[in-house]
Amino acid sequence: MPSRSNARRRAFWSLLLAWDVACLVIAAVAMQELAARRQATTDAEPAPAAPASAAADETPWPHDPQYVQDPTVGHRPRAHVERKFRMGPFGGERERRLRRHGVLGVITTDVTASAADLDDLFAMGPPRLLLLGDSHLMGVVTNAENAAQLLEDRLRERTEHLGATVINGAAGYYSLWQLVLRARTLAAPIGADAIVPVVFLGNDFLELEDVGRPHLDDSLDERPARADPPPETTSARRRWLGRPDDDLLFWQGLNQAAYFHQQPDRIAVVLAKAARCLDAVAELARDHAAELQVALLPSYDLVFPERAAALGPRVAEALASGANLRLRDGLRQLLTERGIPTIDLLDEFRADGRDELYALDGHLFVAGHDRLAEALASSLAPALTARAARR
Repeated sequence: MPSRSNARRRAFWSLLLAWDVACLVIAAVAMQELAARRQATTDAEPAPAAPASAAADETPWPHDPQYVQDPTVGHRPRAHVERKFRMGPFGGERERRLRRHGVLGVITTDVTASAADLDDLFAMGPPRLLLLGDSHLMGVVTNAENAAQLLEDRLRERTEHLGATVINGAAGYYSLWQLVLRARTLAAPIGADAIVPVVFLGNDFLELEDVGRPHLDDSLDERPARADPPPETTSARRRWLGRPDDDLLFWQGLNQAAYFHQQPDRIAVVLAKAARCLDAVAELARDHAAELQVALLPSYDLVFPERAAALGPRVAEALASGANLRLRDGLRQLLTERGIPTIDLLDEFRADGRDELYALDGHLFVAGHDRLAEALASSLAPALTARAARR
């Protein structure tokens, strides 16, 4: 019969072994978490800026280091900035990606990435197309995956458009009015043959209400950013919806839906501002004898309302009021009244039915950019051909 001391020794060594294994597991998990955080930090940081001489006149925008201040638009991407990040499709895995900007912060291809000035950048064409949008068109994709590059590729497949050059002037945080202001800064140096605002239906209307940026007031007068904007109300809406701080769909449609659900009287005011935006960009297109078309890019909640409503009862309540859909329908009516050709992707995205049209953070993703490029090419190519025949 084993002695009691032997049993105690075995128990001691068993506990010690278990303790060592536990320590190794804890250490391994900690190292993995630390490595993941370091990796995420590396991927989120912009690459080194261009030489000081190339950015001497750029003043950093205090809200996001990848942007600089712009006297007309309020902000724009830094010239020659490169942005490293990790992103994947909705419900999928993240992969490494790189986005590159060129002169004046436009999204550029490899051919124009080293352009030293505007003459180099815009030397190609005709036709020259100016695309405008917010972070969805700026993209959480690589340059090669971006709708602008895909559109350029599709146009160049046609013999009459072999020199097609697409300049992507998009930037994160832009409102519908800022798309107009960005067009004003780029249309002339580009010599634009076509101006194409891509309106994101999930927040471009809400941002028309932000007086802390260049904006239209309720009388539709152009105003600079106010130095004393009112306190933000976004946090209260997120709490009302019951969404966590890291719910990225909140920023890509749900915030706007909740805002206009709670303040439906502002829908008419904002649509009046949208009408002023359309009139301004139409005037700009006439001044430059440029083709004007407007693309409507739906948010996830517009394409998949049932899936979005499953996020919670308050989300379902906000979506049931249909504010985002009313804004989209109102904008479509304004475009029709003005005879502006419209590329509306809502029905096409619904028919596609794939979550992966969008990225993990609710932005347009690779499949969505491809769909957008195809729709743009189908609409713009014949218009550009007809325009060339008239000249």
